[in-house]
Amino acid sequence: MKDSKTKTLWLPSWYPTRKNPFFGIFIQRQAEAVSAFSDVAVLHALASDTEGYEFEITKQPFLTVIVYYPKTSNKWLKFFRYFKAIFKGYKIIKTQWGKPDLVHLHVIYSAGLMALWLNIFHQIPFVISEHWSGYRSKELGFSGFFLTRLAYACVKKAKRVIAISPFFASTMQQHQLKNAYKIIPNVVDTELFSPPQYLSNKNAKIKILHVSGLTDKEKNITALLNVLIHLAKKRSDFTCHFVGDDACLPPLIEIAKMQEELNKSVSFEGYLKPNEVAKRMQEADVFVMFSNFEGLPCVVLEAMSVGLPIIATETGGMNEWITDETGRLIEVGDEANLESVLNFMMDNFHQFDPSVIRSKIVERCSYQAIGRDISEVYKNVLGK
Repeated sequence: MKDSKTKTLWLPSWYPTRKNPFFGIFIQRQAEAVSAFSDVAVLHALASDTEGYEFEITKQPFLTVIVYYPKTSNKWLKFFRYFKAIFKGYKIIKTQWGKPDLVHLHVIYSAGLMALWLNIFHQIPFVISEHWSGYRSKELGFSGFFLTRLAYACVKKAKRVIAISPFFASTMQQHQLKNAYKIIPNVVDTELFSPPQYLSNKNAKIKILHVSGLTDKEKNITALLNVLIHLAKKRSDFTCHFVGDDACLPPLIEIAKMQEELNKSVSFEGYLKPNEVAKRMQEADVFVMFSNFEGLPCVVLEAMSVGLPIIATETGGMNEWITDETGRLIEVGDEANLESVLNFMMDNFHQFDPSVIRSKIVERCSYQAIGRDISEVYKNVLGK
């Protein structure tokens, strides 16, 4: 039941905007889930091609204030403009909605400074949800005086840290980011991402699906294409459909064009709306993700919600979700094993029970489950 007395200000460093309507969309979905239990307002700022400060204010399903500030290559000027934008946005929030009882910070850099300011000067407690994969190593980003000091300060001051998996929490704790951690996975719209009406093989050929940003560093797309080339030389009963960032498509399309077998076996599509992604999943037989590193990829959970068997790499904590009942896990970069598992899955995908795969997501990742779990964190922090 919604607690109208508790006002929670969400401060996400990542959030969908007119510039990128998909960036941090999983945070927006979490806010939607929590808004059924608590009063929520969202404040976000980002650089844009504007001459001054522009405001995008919406009131449904909750008050959201997005502030666009002028781009600059000067890091100190950017820092100043960011916080000027955040303070301008907070003034709107406070005028229209009131002073928050609690702040929920999503991704410490860079909104963490505002959470600290509200905590120190206005005594507003805050909790953290961290989604950034950079804590795994310095090479992935957890380095530099400012970023690391900000992380230490925020985690020390926070009333609770929410992590998407035990593995993710441990990577943060290895950097001495000590706090009381609560494990809450990403949210899934289980109504939208639902099984198709007919679960028999829908396609003339077995359809493999991959959905991601298609960045090679993280998603290892080139290696996945290499494996598909080998498979296409041995069997012609499958297609692999790639959905993702339009900007990453041209070099992948060129790779496919240079391989006759691959050109017949793969297809590419740019960014799609969530309902379109759900439709592609409902049309597929197998979902594959060959990432080098991940947090907890929402698309894997969404594919499971549809009932698809999953092939994924063990990037940390994935064994909690991918079992013999729901798919197959392989080691990062193991192309030979990926080829073997894809062969197996194409011959046996119909043996996996979609209802069993989906049940894990409905139980733990639905809007109701995530909204309830996060609101319980709020109650504990505020002593309610």
